[in-house]
Amino acid sequence: MKFFRVQFGIAASVRARGTRRLAAIESPGELHRSERGGRLQALIDSSPLALVEFDLDTRIRLWNPAAERIFGWTREEMLGRGELPMAPPHKASPGRTDLGATRRARPTFTAVGQLPRPRPGTVRIYRGTGHPDRLQVSRSMRGRPADQVPRGDRSFFGPFDAVRLADRHAFGADDPASDSVSTTTDLRTARGFARMNGGAVMIYDVPEATFERLPHGDRTTGERIFRHSVPDDFVVGVLREP
Repeated sequence: MKFFRVQFGIAASVRARGTRRLAAIESPGELHRSERGGRLQALIDSSPLALVEFDLDTRIRLWNPAAERIFGWTREEMLGRGELPMAPPHKASPGRTDLGATRRARPTFTAVGQLPRPRPGTVRIYRGTGHPDRLQVSRSMRGRPADQVPRGDRSFFGPFDAVRLADRHAFGADDPASDSVSTTTDLRTARGFARMNGGAVMIYDVPEATFERLPHGDRTTGERIFRHSVPDDFVVGVLREP
């Protein structure tokens, strides 16, 4: 969070300096107001620093090209958002899951109509769970230290294992030592499971390339299966319905 505060301070300073500079070099008759605004916008767009501005309701109202490059989110995705962004999935560091690094405030929704649209280049999936506050891991990973839990988008099942696993899931077989974590593209299925277990629905946006590598399970429910864990990088939020 300190990084963001530094950047915001720079943004305010750059904009203030830019305004003073423009005021100093432009007499009232030199340029129209729109031209002055255009030059200031050019300053913002060409800045190598990530410039982010909030309104009084703490919603993002400015997100320049440098912010897009550094943080990975586009201007269209960020304008109007009321929470600070984390790195998107395609900018996440490879390797094992660091539970401490991924533990962050998750947006909470109380109605389906509040859910944002899927991020560009991703597929929206869901997981009904009795423990929405935890990293979602397979049974074989439960109780292990966070640094021993492999990332689910780096630990795919091999072709033979994927076929065998898909067959077992399609027939409802349960394996206590399973390395699999079940998700679904069907929100109704996830909501039903969450209600039965007194939990909530985890909402994820998974990069298309990752999604295509996930084995199918029960095709009637749109089941897709991760190995070991579903990375927190993909979390959109938690649906907790009253």
